Amino acid sequence: MKKIVFFIIFSLLLFSKDISLYEKIKSKNNEIIQSLIKIKFKLIEKSNNLLPNFLNFQKEESFFKYNISYDSTKNKIKNSVNVRLKLPTFETKSHIDTNSTSINRTHHYIIKLTVRPIIKLKPFTPYLKIKLLQKDNEIFSNLYTYSYYPVKKKWDFKDEYKVSVKKFSTTIYLHTSKEELDNIDYGLGIYYLIFKNEKKVFLTGYSNSGITTKKPTISLHKIQLSFRTHILNSKRTVFEATSYLKYEKENLNFTFKPGIYLSITYQI
Repeated sequence: MKKIVFFIIFSLLLFSKDISLYEKIKSKNNEIIQSLIKIKFKLIEKSNNLLPNFLNFQKEESFFKYNISYDSTKNKIKNSVNVRLKLPTFETKSHIDTNSTSINRTHHYIIKLTVRPIIKLKPFTPYLKIKLLQKDNEIFSNLYTYSYYPVKKKWDFKDEYKVSVKKFSTTIYLHTSKEELDNIDYGLGIYYLIFKNEKKVFLTGYSNSGITTKKPTISLHKIQLSFRTHILNSKRTVFEATSYLKYEKENLNFTFKPGIYLSITYQI
């Protein structure tokens, strides 16, 4: 009986269309405001997974994700499988376009709120994910992500910022949880896109990170050179090769760690 119920829910979510609850376009002077409220039923959505997560704030949670990776500093092959059942999702979005006649340019501003119940199937973990995304003219982005786990009665929160100018991007993040309110981890990244098209990305960058309860303030520095590409004629399959140099504190001293990271990820 449980399998039949699960199959029905799965089929409805897979083939159902989004339901628009409210949609309005308003024009005022040189400004156009588009407002939309809808409920999303789709399990599988179109998503560009070519960019790494720290540069892709609009990435959606995948229904199915398989990853196999190798990190030379750990000398270990790791593989993981995640299956998430995305339940009907509430989404509201406002898109504001402002035409400036003085500089002959259009200013775009987007704010989107998503409330999404999700069930991770293995291990069985229901949770609620709330995202608030703000984008200003493709230059500034801010993403708040709040996740609540009712069974475990815990939550975590992440605040991310990104500023992009031409091929340069700077990112900042703060992350904490209910269990570790005083233990905030944070990081800064500066990246340069050497090459990018629909199938390949080649980038380099510097990043650092730390934790408020530990000293020094910055416990990890990292320089990397990364190549990501679609393989097997599939936009859902991404191969990544990253060479890096870490300067990381272990025990009492900092040490240099050169390494190579390889991975293949398939997700839908």
